[in-house]
Amino acid sequence: MTTELRRFRVRYKIPSRHYFSRTVVPELYEAMRGELVQSLKAAEGGVINLTTDLWTSNHNAHAYLCLTGHWCERVGEASVQRKAGLLNVGVLDIEHTSNNILCCLKEKMREGKSLLVSLLQYDNAANMVKALTEYGHIRCVSHTLHLVVVKALEKARVVTSLLSKARSISGHVHHSSKASNRLHELQTQVNLPQHTLITYKNKVELYVLHAPAADYDSGV
Repeated sequence: MTTELRRFRVRYKIPSRHYFSRTVVPELYEAMRGELVQSLKAAEGGVINLTTDLWTSNHNAHAYLCLTGHWCERVGEASVQRKAGLLNVGVLDIEHTSNNILCCLKEKMREGKSLLVSLLQYDNAANMVKALTEYGHIRCVSHTLHLVVVKALEKARVVTSLLSKARSISGHVHHSSKASNRLHELQTQVNLPQHTLITYKNKVELYVLHAPAADYDSGV
């Protein structure tokens, strides 16, 4: 990269990683935070809805609890615009009991104390359900539907077998450039969108939608 840049400007010196970590990123953070704060102040009725989730990083094994805000901002006299933003994310490397989760969320929500929290949405994890019973809350509709589909598929062996084959084909195409090129050729021949087959294990509906894009009898 340095060599390429010097072809355009001989004396140009790439800033160090410390410059980015200590100057560029903090300045960008403060600018974005300022925009978010101003937008939150303009929330219609001073009301905000929250979604929260707990997840673990595959890279450093840390657990994170995030809080996302959803609100409406008036645009003109007759319409409003939906807004959303990440309000807080932090490490939660203690036991994920309902009490610990509740304490962590309360601490994060104190920063937005001037706003009225209408609803809090979360998934169906037992610790989340127990932690947030004191708040007006709803469970994630998409997660609930996903659980219903997964439970139903467990009893449908024919469908389970078909999905297993679809996953196998997706994995093969994903790791083989020859198969991937062949897939795109077939998609072009039959005027199908140029989908790239997915490999996510929990995206059942996408397997069903994308699997027909591959002609299983044509060497893919």
